Amino acid sequence: MKTYIINFLIETESNTQGETLTVCSDLKTAQKEYKKAVKNAPRYRQSDEDDFREYLDEAITLELWIDDDFEERL
Repeated sequence: MKTYIINFLIETESNTQGETLTVCSDLKTAQKEYKKAVKNAPRYRQSDEDDFREYLDEAITLELWIDDDFEERL
């Protein structure tokens, strides 16, 4: 069974944190939800000055999972 998962990821050089935003069972719905998530994306900012020493990347990803096994990022 195919499952599409939309995640919000915050990645640094030493750590990756993620939050699942939506889980969909079909690609068309997943694409619509992905567009909504990008449009309404939270804009996190770190407050500790020491945290800015590391590279910071925020991303919203759409992933394809088949039978609970990760296949690819779309």
